[in-house]
Amino acid sequence: MEPNGVPARDERPARPWLPGRRAEGDPAPATCPAESCTACPADATAEVLDLCAAAERAVLGGDPSLAPDLLLAAALRGWRARTGAAARGRVAALAASPAGQEPGIRRIATLALAQPVRQAAWVMGELGRFRAEQMSDAEDLRLLGTAAHAVGEPVLAVDFLDRAESLLRAQDRLGPLPCVLATQARALLDLGDRHRAARAAEEIRRLTAAPGHEACTLEAVTTGAQAAALRGDTEAALLLVDRAAGHSAEAGARVRLVRGIAACADGRYEAAYDLLRGLFPEEDGPDPGAPGPYGAGLDPPEGEGRGSDSPAPDGGSPCRDSFGAIGFLAEAALHLRRRGDAAAVAGCLARRTAGSPASLLRVQLRYAAAVLADDVEAETLFRRALADNLARWPWPRARAECAYGRWLRLQHRTAEARPLLRSARLAFERIGARPWAERAAEELRAAGEPPRPSG
Repeated sequence: MEPNGVPARDERPARPWLPGRRAEGDPAPATCPAESCTACPADATAEVLDLCAAAERAVLGGDPSLAPDLLLAAALRGWRARTGAAARGRVAALAASPAGQEPGIRRIATLALAQPVRQAAWVMGELGRFRAEQMSDAEDLRLLGTAAHAVGEPVLAVDFLDRAESLLRAQDRLGPLPCVLATQARALLDLGDRHRAARAAEEIRRLTAAPGHEACTLEAVTTGAQAAALRGDTEAALLLVDRAAGHSAEAGARVRLVRGIAACADGRYEAAYDLLRGLFPEEDGPDPGAPGPYGAGLDPPEGEGRGSDSPAPDGGSPCRDSFGAIGFLAEAALHLRRRGDAAAVAGCLARRTAGSPASLLRVQLRYAAAVLADDVEAETLFRRALADNLARWPWPRARAECAYGRWLRLQHRTAEARPLLRSARLAFERIGARPWAERAAEELRAAGEPPRPSG
């Protein structure tokens, strides 16, 4: 055994612990497996590549059934530690190769975590084959929910994870529950269910008090911080993210996002813009979202080489981290009169993710485009943003309604603005997003609606 715990070249690799997987003879583990809950080192590239090598050795050593577990473990570590494109591309290449192929749920999750932008179209096609209400394996549901969250499909993620949560509670299996709640809470925040996300974060903190659950604990802290920032309790949000800062690459991106949201909530738009701008790559670079020559960005079949002009492997983390930030960046830019720079950032993100049909990306980019547009194009883009089916997206819908209502008011079309602003204010109040509710109320007053009677 090598010092990092990866099997040596002449050893048979041990089957890794995976989130929620039951050990043989253990129908209900008391704690969440360490693979899913321990924090990753800041640079886990070597560990990810070692796990890939172990997967290859497992195939050559006559135990191909072990390879998918090792590749999934590598994808999970790469996702949490935000390893570079080369390491995550290696995971995806092996998962897509005949040796690593398992046309089931672990392969879907592995490719989603390894390349969340490049593999999004293929992953979403595979997810469409499953119906949460017809499934009875909580681990399969958790992996599907994780895959959906990774590629930017929060509605699907919540559906799979809600079902997994119900099954685990019915079976009194609390060990894997924090892993389910952690991903579920992030998807709920994307949609706008701040109350459920905050409750999930609190339960994770209770369930993961013992050592060995660092990753889930960090997830709970950053989720609770984001919920507090949306509520307008920025002091609590910043205290929480200060606890998470520096623990991992993933926590670093989440900390920056939460601090940016808190600054937006306080109206500190200059600080918000600077914080959020750091989540976007400076260079335009190659388009990692473009589909590969064999569909879904997979490696070519055996016997066919990859041409030198083929797209490079896509680690996906800079793009995926910025999905939830582009709307806040646009909001800050509007108040700072920095639409040009923000529009360039949004355009770069759109180009880099051109192969991804993720709903979260589409909703956020459409909102940003409308907010940043000039008066000639704004109305068309606002209507387009609101034409999406946002029945389960109360937070993005309310933000688009509020921004559109504000634009209409500035165009002196106050009669058209008021219904949109009323709807936005009500939604913000239900979500508990107090700063945004107050801004919608201010816009309503400016549009000529008298304040509501107190009490």
